[in-house]
Amino acid sequence: ESGFKSDATSNYSTAAGYCQIIEGTAKEIYEDVLHRGYYDVEKHDYIMTTDWELNLEIAVCLMRRNYEANWNSWEHAVYAYHGGTEEQNLAYFWEVNTRIYELFGISVCEVI
Repeated sequence: ESGFKSDATSNYSTAAGYCQIIEGTAKEIYEDVLHRGYYDVEKHDYIMTTDWELNLEIAVCLMRRNYEANWNSWEHAVYAYHGGTEEQNLAYFWEVNTRIYELFGISVCEVI
């Protein structure tokens, strides 16, 4: 979604950074899962576009939660992450799967 640009922001939502994390998700995971204290949503765009490690860490936590909530299926975890129509989700899943294979030589389903 970000085109692998760390400074990407959405014109349609509060999504920001590499993994296009929205404010509410960032706040919830930062405070309740990572236990890092208070997350300043007023600085969300700045935080998510400059701290790429935190952006990725929050995305990993989100994907793990999606995986566990969706029958331990990476395919359905990606669908939940994307949040589109069934057709859009399937296309997005294969796009992600192809990119991961190009980068790491494995499919999404092989990620543990």
